[in-house]
Amino acid sequence: MAGYRVISRRDRSVSNNRGGILTLVRDDFKNLVHVCNCDLEERSWHFLNVGPDNFLLGNWYRSPSSDHDGFVGLRNDLHRLLPDVTGIILSGDMNVHHQRWLHHSNGDTPVGTDLKVLCDSLGLFQLVRDPTRYQYLLDLAITDVPGCTTQVLPRIADHNAVLVKVPVPKTEEKVVKRRAWLMDRAEWGGLRRAVAGIDWAPLRIGTAQDALNYFMEMLWYSICRFIPLKDIEIRKKSRPWLNSRCEQAISKKNSAEDTADFEVASKECAEVLGQEHQLYVEKLRIKIADLPRGSKQWWRLNRELLLKKAKVSSIPPLKGEDGCLSNAYDKANLFAKTFSDKAALPHEEVDTPFFGINDFDESNFVPLRTRDALKAFKALKEDKATGPDKLSAVILKKLGDLLAVPFTRICRRLLQEGCWPLQWRYHLIVPIYKKSSSFQAGNYRGVHLTSILSKIAERIIGKRLLPILRSRFGGNQWGFTPGLGSRDLVTMLMMSWILAICRGKKVGTYLSDISGAFDRVFKEFMMAKLAVARVGTQFLNFLDAYLAPRCGHVAVEGELSDEFDISNSVFQGTVC
Repeated sequence: MAGYRVISRRDRSVSNNRGGILTLVRDDFKNLVHVCNCDLEERSWHFLNVGPDNFLLGNWYRSPSSDHDGFVGLRNDLHRLLPDVTGIILSGDMNVHHQRWLHHSNGDTPVGTDLKVLCDSLGLFQLVRDPTRYQYLLDLAITDVPGCTTQVLPRIADHNAVLVKVPVPKTEEKVVKRRAWLMDRAEWGGLRRAVAGIDWAPLRIGTAQDALNYFMEMLWYSICRFIPLKDIEIRKKSRPWLNSRCEQAISKKNSAEDTADFEVASKECAEVLGQEHQLYVEKLRIKIADLPRGSKQWWRLNRELLLKKAKVSSIPPLKGEDGCLSNAYDKANLFAKTFSDKAALPHEEVDTPFFGINDFDESNFVPLRTRDALKAFKALKEDKATGPDKLSAVILKKLGDLLAVPFTRICRRLLQEGCWPLQWRYHLIVPIYKKSSSFQAGNYRGVHLTSILSKIAERIIGKRLLPILRSRFGGNQWGFTPGLGSRDLVTMLMMSWILAICRGKKVGTYLSDISGAFDRVFKEFMMAKLAVARVGTQFLNFLDAYLAPRCGHVAVEGELSDEFDISNSVFQGTVC
């Protein structure tokens, strides 16, 4: 073939009619290197260097009459070669059938099933969708490289040619600016002495809002004196292993193009990229092994390990009314509108006198104990997300024994005066993907980042309020009751159904799910129902303030949306 040269060849036998596989490369393409041929099967392997990535390219003919061993040879090849690459592309005439996986198949075969299992276990996808030999699909392209596409071309002999297009990878980099406490330079002894010496007497003066303002001002001043606060830049790269050594190797290879040294420089570049990628993978595995299984970071690192690259942005381009949105600010505003619309109640006037009048009032004395506050401070998880007030869980936990008494006083005043402070009504909202298409803003839920101190206040007050609510409404409440869960409910239902059937009765079930049950809360209706349920006036006044409209911003990739109102909803991320 004019303009092409042989890069690898694997003959089936030494007879005249031997057959085999041949890999050709265009004369002016220098980034494909032959690695090895398989000894027992007609399969050859190559390294394809595309930009910063090193792909494993396989050429394979599997005879329909060959003995099937469960792809032991293929597994061994991949086990040996995959650590040196960032992706794999395996193509060829594989002669397997699997009707659900390969739509143009003549039934199912054990070989096709085993190949499907192998691909699923390695995260590989089969891309060819049209027949390649008459009405059957036999020539496959299996890969884990994102963005690869295939096209079935005209027939050559009795097979159609298959074109696989591999995208040129682009290394993305994004800088996110944040303010962070430098905990390693904190003077904890001096900070504790400063907090212990604060005069908390002014907490009794003015309103509950004034008391919290004083508390925050004194605490913030003390913390800033003994813990440095620094503006930092976090650089996110789609390929974190591309360090200065990799960049030098790539630059050396590019400089050697069209010279006699290019082949050597190309091999050295591939080796350097493979080594640095392998080191990065090993570091990820060590991190994963040290993390609690199932934690958010455990899942994030596992996805990064499987996808072989890190996400610069956790939010893909979103479909908006005016087209596709890729700018972080535009994404944030689209999420803000979506979350606001979800919580919007239909406009209507509702009278609630049918609930009756509460002729009972709980005692005005509600004991909020300092020991409960201390327990809440000590139970803080140090990796908990910091709220808008920038007070870290690490700092609050270390100062918990000093802050428990003054903070309990503030909680008592909040409950007695029916107040929820203004600074705790501000939310930072982070979109978390939930289900279906990740390109639709409606398929995300918003997790509200609020002040950690507000969560502690919720726990302290909620400890006295929740038992009252459970006693009024808890007869059929299973999901949010301590000691009860879905398995208990299923067990109870099964036992009651068995008992009913044994008594000759019929069992009928009705299952339903209320869409957006936590997105929309009719506050007036709920407050009236709580009053009839004999919840005390003090708690009703507090809940009225707690459920009052709030405001917030959606945060996407360091950008904030325009401020919007949050009302008629359960605030995701709060405790109560």
